[in-house]
Amino acid sequence: MATISFTKQKTWQERLIDQVVNTEEKSFKIKLKIFGELLTRKGNRWVKSTDPVTMQRDSSKRAKTDVVDAYYFKKNPNTDRCRGYDRVAANMGNTLIVTTKDIVDTFGVKIPAFSILQLNGNTNLVAQCQLLNGDIPIPNDYQLSDFTASKDEELDFDVMVISNQADYNFYYKIVDNTVSAKSKDDNYSSCLVGHKLLNYETGETDLITWVTRAMDRPLSYLNLCAVPKDIPEMNKIFSEYKEVIVNVREKTSPIIDNGGSNQSVWKAFCLDLSKLELSGKLSPLQLSSLLDNLGKEITQASDKNVEEYWNNKFFGIKKKRGLSIIDTKFGNFNKFVCSPKSSWTQLSFTIEDWILWELFSVTRDDIRDAQDHRLYGHGGGDILGGKDRTDVAHQSLNFLRTLLLYANHINFKSRFTAIKAFEWAEENICTKFAAVDQVDRLDILADKKVKLALKSHIYA
Repeated sequence: MATISFTKQKTWQERLIDQVVNTEEKSFKIKLKIFGELLTRKGNRWVKSTDPVTMQRDSSKRAKTDVVDAYYFKKNPNTDRCRGYDRVAANMGNTLIVTTKDIVDTFGVKIPAFSILQLNGNTNLVAQCQLLNGDIPIPNDYQLSDFTASKDEELDFDVMVISNQADYNFYYKIVDNTVSAKSKDDNYSSCLVGHKLLNYETGETDLITWVTRAMDRPLSYLNLCAVPKDIPEMNKIFSEYKEVIVNVREKTSPIIDNGGSNQSVWKAFCLDLSKLELSGKLSPLQLSSLLDNLGKEITQASDKNVEEYWNNKFFGIKKKRGLSIIDTKFGNFNKFVCSPKSSWTQLSFTIEDWILWELFSVTRDDIRDAQDHRLYGHGGGDILGGKDRTDVAHQSLNFLRTLLLYANHINFKSRFTAIKAFEWAEENICTKFAAVDQVDRLDILADKKVKLALKSHIYA
């Protein structure tokens, strides 16, 4: 009886590799089916089958804003109807890279020879998946088919053949600069994707939410220089603080959520907490206690008017021994904060209350005539006059850092004044702290020597 043999049909990836092997061309064009090749079913959901370049940004959120809203749902002025899926637009700029040798990417990830990576067009395919999976609602009077490709649709792709990291970075940068118009935050998400900390297609991550976006300014405060937009250069800074970012406690989130316009400073401060714990300078038990206590107070402060919160905390009630106090004869918070004779030198707080004092500060928008420039380490709302915003941020951050380090030095056992913390810092961190002995000298905390000394003390 004759034996019947079946030849297994090659996948599109295998066919593409064969074409690369059998040609000397450095670039050529191919067509790929959207359904069955570029998009496949996984369970009851559509997923993208192509792997992106390792520098791909987070497409999960951008699919709707940058593709669906900007193109599919955009009204055609000639018809006053949404444009929907457009074959011409969908075929513009799709690019694949095929490696012919092993290379190591910007993030230290080995990319084996004959890997196929999608350089451009990723977000459009993610948008198609989100529409097909029902993740994006369809406007009234439209059908899903108005916004998705037809069953037999094919996409045109340019294929680039490369053999080294230099070409890999070069071609990506061309797309980055000409088509993608990526922001610095986009490139930060590329670092997360590159280090496998974020799924570019779904947005899934084990990181706490606040470290996944708007991190260039916090990292610049730690690194003492601006974070470059260029991914390889940004990655050098990200890699230095990667372990700190990965290990930030979830319980820091209430601090960030209430950080307001100073959120970047609070992010940097919470990264400090993470580093101090990782290096063994702050015990896990101490940090847990600190964050638990702060969380309880933040809940109370968030539920009240700020003036009411502080008035209840410090005025009109008998204080227990050892708790935070304000050394003043004024009978309520309003009078204290509005007096030109009041200042931060009158505060004797536990570290929790020092943090809360800065977090739930008041300005003249909250209380008319508030002397915020005299009461807070961040210098108040008027401090920006004639001053660099970065210096103001460093002043605020270094005020918090100094108080935290001193509190840790005394094992969080008692309340203390800021002056006491500065006296300790003069002997243990930087002699420049000796000059921070008056209400209007907090600007010294932004001095270069102070910044370097504090960074060394925390991150060395």
